Amino acid sequence: MKQTKITRQQTNRAMTQILNKQICAPISKDLRKKYSRRGVRIMIDDTVKVIRGEYKGITGKVTKISTANSSIVVEGNKKEKSKGEKIDVYIHSTNVIITSLNTDDKWRIKILEKKSKSKIKSMKEEAKKKDDAPNAVYLRDTLKKVKTLREAKSSIYDGKVKVDGVIQKSLHHSIGLMDVIELEGITDIYRLVPKDGQILIPIKIDAAEKSKKLVRIRSKTTNRGGKIQLGFHDGRTIITDINAGIGDTCLIQTPEQKILDVIKFEKNSQIVITSGINAGRIGVISEIKQGTFTLPKRITMHVDDKTIEIPADITMVVGKEKSVIQIR
Repeated sequence: MKQTKITRQQTNRAMTQILNKQICAPISKDLRKKYSRRGVRIMIDDTVKVIRGEYKGITGKVTKISTANSSIVVEGNKKEKSKGEKIDVYIHSTNVIITSLNTDDKWRIKILEKKSKSKIKSMKEEAKKKDDAPNAVYLRDTLKKVKTLREAKSSIYDGKVKVDGVIQKSLHHSIGLMDVIELEGITDIYRLVPKDGQILIPIKIDAAEKSKKLVRIRSKTTNRGGKIQLGFHDGRTIITDINAGIGDTCLIQTPEQKILDVIKFEKNSQIVITSGINAGRIGVISEIKQGTFTLPKRITMHVDDKTIEIPADITMVVGKEKSVIQIR
């Protein structure tokens, strides 16, 4: 893409520190696994391979670096002038891939290893820990119905993905807890539930349940007309006269957003843990402990012949004696 006037001015007026950072290149798959990052700043004596352009396929060590043009010279790559003189050929840093790093600089290796442990995380790992994920990532990495992000984009933009009965054409629409997913051309219907220590695991459900969803009440306000506005964990709000409190769960009909039932957060109710290492475990509330200034509201529950105490915020009531919808 051709640079604009402002972009050229920023490049020409940039300080040396900024120009140095621009001389970077992607690294090979082996180095990605070792250092958990996609690219590094090129240094002299790094081994690179040209992957595009006139000199594609050339491999060698870096002998010179030009910060002014963000380009490098590969060992042995020279060009003969009309008078017979040979000169170095500068190749832009974006046209090469680093296959081997110069490890003489201990500080460089130390920074790479430190950064890989503390900051670098893949999108897939992040999606597992969060309580929602972009629908494109969900289609590709969780359901595995598409192989590439391009295929996911095509399906979403063509209106082939329904979330809670509504066609979602936004690539970044978040899919979260208890959402129901339908795909055009596929008979299976999926609901995202916590299971086996993970927050968003798809399970197949019956077609009769695709319009039902459990939502946990996170906020409650009273409007001027005396109407109650409930805010739920998935971001939706409903104005209603139904008496329900924060922490209770509503069974709603989608996409109409009609409340079918309210499940109270009280003793002897069935709950599912929605976060943490115990995510997906189902039990019965035996005691509710109110929160203090320093401690959150907590519950004691029976799970698999054991009694555990956890914060109430990471649980959801799913029924009295059993779950009102399919979550297994």
